Amino acid sequence: MNSVHLSVDDVIYSFIELIEAHPKSVFDVEFFKFLKELNVEFGAVFTLYCYENYSNEFFVKQVPAEYWNEIQKSGFIRVGYHGTFSDFNEALFNKQFSDFYKNIPDSIFAKRLRLHRYICNEKCISLLKDIGVNELLCREDKSRELLGINDASYILSCSEEYSLNSKCLLKDGIKYRKTDIRVEFYDKKDLKKEIEKVFAVWNKEILIVYTHEKNILENKELLKNAVGILKDLNLKFVF
Repeated sequence: MNSVHLSVDDVIYSFIELIEAHPKSVFDVEFFKFLKELNVEFGAVFTLYCYENYSNEFFVKQVPAEYWNEIQKSGFIRVGYHGTFSDFNEALFNKQFSDFYKNIPDSIFAKRLRLHRYICNEKCISLLKDIGVNELLCREDKSRELLGINDASYILSCSEEYSLNSKCLLKDGIKYRKTDIRVEFYDKKDLKKEIEKVFAVWNKEILIVYTHEKNILENKELLKNAVGILKDLNLKFVF
């Protein structure tokens, strides 16, 4: 393992702020400003997963092009589709996914996705693949333990998902990779232990670490501590 992927799920409110406040720069918004600080200090790069629309309060198409262009020029952010905010519906998923990618620059299009609730069917996965998505991130163990979830992610069987502990799985042209760590589930000391545990037990090419926008807005130090630990381990930050 020599690299780490950092992602943020459910990025909603900071895009709403861009639409409503229309700041001079995207990095005048606290969330984006903080990510930039982590990039400058540690070299971290981030993938943001968001919805095409959120309860009809926010639509990706409402974000002015100037902000997408600024994100594109920054070079340290990618944006990926997170699925439908409501329960999974194939027709709605297909429409929202297509609309989502019509409204962001191709150069910041994330090809590695984590979909909402880890739910998708074969037809929608085929659509993702056709547009260029090549990897889906699966659920991490701590969420299963705390939330009492036993279902496998996406179209995988339970045995296929278990195999992700030690390797990624290629199925019908899509890679499936386990998410390793959800930052908000650990304090600084326990997070370091968990990362060291993953290093010791599994020989992985990439560590997958994520959090949620709301957790960053509530306590930025959690993510900063995590990024500092990852930097100290000499891991390369990748999208």
